[in-house]
Amino acid sequence: MQHYLTKLEELRLMLLSTTTQLTNQQMNHKPIGFNNNIIWNMGHLVVVSDDILYSSIESKRPQHQFDVHKFRKGTKPEADVDGQTIASIRNSLSVTAPSFRELLDQASLAHPELQYDKVVRSIISNASMSFLIFHEQMHIQAIDNIKSYL
Repeated sequence: MQHYLTKLEELRLMLLSTTTQLTNQQMNHKPIGFNNNIIWNMGHLVVVSDDILYSSIESKRPQHQFDVHKFRKGTKPEADVDGQTIASIRNSLSVTAPSFRELLDQASLAHPELQYDKVVRSIISNASMSFLIFHEQMHIQAIDNIKSYL
C-alpha cells in the first residue's frame, strides 16, 4: 500500500512542478478537439482520488475550498476557473497522499491488535490503488497533450 501512496505523491509532485509556471489563462485553455482543460483535469484528479480513497470511510472525506461537482466525470469546464480556485486545487493535489497516509497510520494505531496490512485492507484495496495510479497517469498524459498547444 505504501508504494502506491509514494507513487501518487511522486506523480502529483511532478504534475505540480510542470504546471507551476502556467498562467490562469493557460490553465483554462481548451484546445480545439479537447473536452477539458488543464485545471479541469487537475480538479478531476482530486475528486476521483477522494472517491476512491474514502469510499469506505466517507466521514473522513476531505472538504475542499472549491466546488468538486464541477470536476466530476461527465462534466466540462463551463467558465474559466479563477486563481483562488486554481490555488485550492493545487493545494488539494499536494496534500491528498500525505493526508491519506496519516489516516491509515491513525487507523492502525487505533487497532494495535491487528496487523497494519489488515487495517489498511479494510479501508482500501490494492486493486483500487492500482486503478487510481492508472487514472492519474492517464490524466497527466492528457494534461501534457494540452500543454503542447500552449
